[in-house]
Amino acid sequence: MEKKILINLSFSVWPMLNYELDLIQQKLNEGHIVKVLYCNASPDYCEANQVKILNYKKLKSVCNYCQSRFNDGLNWLDNKDKLLIENFDLIDISQQKIISEYDKLLRKKDKVDEEILLFLENISSNLLEVCITNIISTTESVLIDYKDKKNFNLFKRISKFTIASFYSSLNHMQKFNPDEVYIYNGRIYKYQPMVRIAQSMMDGENINVYEWPMHGNLNMVVFKNNYGHDPKNYSKQLLKFSNENDTNFLEKEVFTKKWLDKTINKKTHPWKNKQIKNLLPSNFNKSHFNITYFASSEFEFLGIPEVEKDFKFKNNYAAIKSILRCIEKKPNTFLNVRMHPLGGMDSKIYLSELIKLKDKHSNIEIIDPDSTADSYALMKNSDLIIVIHSTAGLEAAYLKKNVITLGPTTYMSFEIAKNCSDEKELALLLNKCVDQKNFEDFPTDNIKYENIINYGYAFCNYNYKSKFLIEKVSKFKPLFRKFKVNMLKNNKIYTLRAKPIFRYIYFTYYIISTCMQKIKFFFIK
Repeated sequence: MEKKILINLSFSVWPMLNYELDLIQQKLNEGHIVKVLYCNASPDYCEANQVKILNYKKLKSVCNYCQSRFNDGLNWLDNKDKLLIENFDLIDISQQKIISEYDKLLRKKDKVDEEILLFLENISSNLLEVCITNIISTTESVLIDYKDKKNFNLFKRISKFTIASFYSSLNHMQKFNPDEVYIYNGRIYKYQPMVRIAQSMMDGENINVYEWPMHGNLNMVVFKNNYGHDPKNYSKQLLKFSNENDTNFLEKEVFTKKWLDKTINKKTHPWKNKQIKNLLPSNFNKSHFNITYFASSEFEFLGIPEVEKDFKFKNNYAAIKSILRCIEKKPNTFLNVRMHPLGGMDSKIYLSELIKLKDKHSNIEIIDPDSTADSYALMKNSDLIIVIHSTAGLEAAYLKKNVITLGPTTYMSFEIAKNCSDEKELALLLNKCVDQKNFEDFPTDNIKYENIINYGYAFCNYNYKSKFLIEKVSKFKPLFRKFKVNMLKNNKIYTLRAKPIFRYIYFTYYIISTCMQKIKFFFIK
């Protein structure tokens, strides 16, 4: 049966274009009508083209490269008689007037106030959510002062184009009335409005939000009915996949153990290079009942309503204070806080706040993001592990540790850890663990192990299978990705290429910006 499929593409400057072309070609070959929305370089602000030192301004050269690469991708496609290509921007005169009114309002302001919030609310209740999550993601900070001129300028730019994205998304959805939608990322200002509109118009099974491959290089991940930053929704989908998958347990076990052993035992992330194997923090005392809290990278999850709805612990700091209150009258009980090595711009602020806590509490040790202490040695020597969203909880459970989660995780639908939604529940559980040495509320090692195996296999294999992609290992690993994905056409390799002049200019920019990021990571503390 012929379907109408709407695809809201990523920015073609990104390597996602290869996967999107594969998706488009598969749907065309199945006989469906496919409408593709692309960027025509109109917004002043772009997630894929922003120079922070120039107040997030765009570079025309990046736009030229992006569009040229997209046009080359269209040349690769076959069976294009049912393919519709449209600019994402689709705003009528009345909607443009509203945007102009908002722009005039912003010019009168020097900070975010009630009038601005009300204006956004009157257009759609979701717009403020979109603005906040995008600012958090862009600045890598949840501690944003909107009175600051730079932050307010960023808010103005993002909010203005969020409104434009909302109207464009609404108009495309109403005009095309698709049977299925495929939307990139779902969190970025260009895409999140369409996710929310689709949720109000369609069955969740027909809403597909796709992302960069998490495991394996050829198959992108597709989330149903919401973006991937909703761990609860994602976890349910993984459990469903696991239950419906007929792969035998032994095969799953070999696969998952290989994946987790590699994660734990090898330096798979740059920050792991700083850690010395088996090194414990200098003040770690094995005679204590040691609780270790592994902090999450907050900018990745905060501002997401689905994350904040069911759990009372709003951030790392709130969670740590709750734990301290729960153990303050428990002698010989110690809290180790392992700060996230990728904590973003908030790390220094949180560190200073946690140091203040340390001045008030003698039973807390702060392990800063740059510490050379081995996180896995810390896990192995702890009596109890606590996380909010962190995958460290999964790794600790694999190492046969009892784990408490204080927020939604991708493994929460599997019986791997004990979930606590508020401080009262946490206090009762800690009383059992610390005072009574009673861990009966946690899954047994056998149950935990079986569910870890099922989760790991599902997590790594839950994806959209490509048909026209081929992987090629890159020769320039220090600067570029370890692999390159090319297209296949009539059994011949096809490499997407922008016009030479745009390609050379863009890669000069890319090399400079990549080198600056690596220098910042390794040398700036």
